[in-house]
Amino acid sequence: MPFLFNISLNIELLPLSILILTGLIDEKGNDFADNRKIKGIIGKFFDYRCMMKVGVLGLCVFGFFSFIYFIAFMLFDIAYYAVKVYSSNVASKRISPLNYVYSLIKF
Repeated sequence: MPFLFNISLNIELLPLSILILTGLIDEKGNDFADNRKIKGIIGKFFDYRCMMKVGVLGLCVFGFFSFIYFIAFMLFDIAYYAVKVYSSNVASKRISPLNYVYSLIKF
């Protein structure tokens, strides 16, 4: 898109490299955690894909990003995890999504 509108794009290589590296570590670690090759607290760390969270937090602490980016990243990740839990519950119970939401909010 920047090329279409002739807008200059400033990409910093160090933060980009850190995010790519932490993303790759997250993926590999999650695969190992899923296959039960890593257990315990490190297994949980990779099961919840925390490496990139640590990377974004580090980039915020060292001044590459403001903390609003970490908050946005965490909110996105929480919503992503909620959809994962929601979809697995709907699939296992074989109920409609609306009935599932209704069962969560009724008292």
